[in-house]
Amino acid sequence: MVADVLKSGLPDAVADKVYGEAILTMHADHRKSEMIAEAHRILKTGGLYGIHELSLVEDDLSEKSYVLMKQELARVSHVNARPLTTPEWQILLEKQGFKVLSVSNSRMLLLEPRRMLAEEGVVNFIKIIFKLLTHPEERKRVLALRKTFTKYAKNLNAVAIVAQKH
Repeated sequence: MVADVLKSGLPDAVADKVYGEAILTMHADHRKSEMIAEAHRILKTGGLYGIHELSLVEDDLSEKSYVLMKQELARVSHVNARPLTTPEWQILLEKQGFKVLSVSNSRMLLLEPRRMLAEEGVVNFIKIIFKLLTHPEERKRVLALRKTFTKYAKNLNAVAIVAQKH
């Protein structure tokens, strides 16, 4: 089924599990809440909602550096990416009626060649590389995004959260 994440067209309380992969990060905070509310609506009581998102680590960042990092991520991603800290992700889920069951953080390895190869397989990895070699604008965009990820590597990670509708 292909549907708008805000209006899935599914009836209330039909799903046992809903999973979102890096979709919330790409939206403004009010849209994040709307998407989480839609997941909540279609889940049965006790159903599980899993998200895998980009998370900010602001341990050693000044407020100014934090703001600059978020602005740079939004600019180079071309989708106005707006990641949150792990506690902010948890609060957002809880505000929409979920109980957080587990949280796992790991290094953010998006656009790292080894990770891409492992996730995409050899054939798809070669197709991606070929496309980047033959499409200079896309290559420029991907390299700018990778450069930003590298620049802020210690302040970015991946977060996986499993929450339950109660």
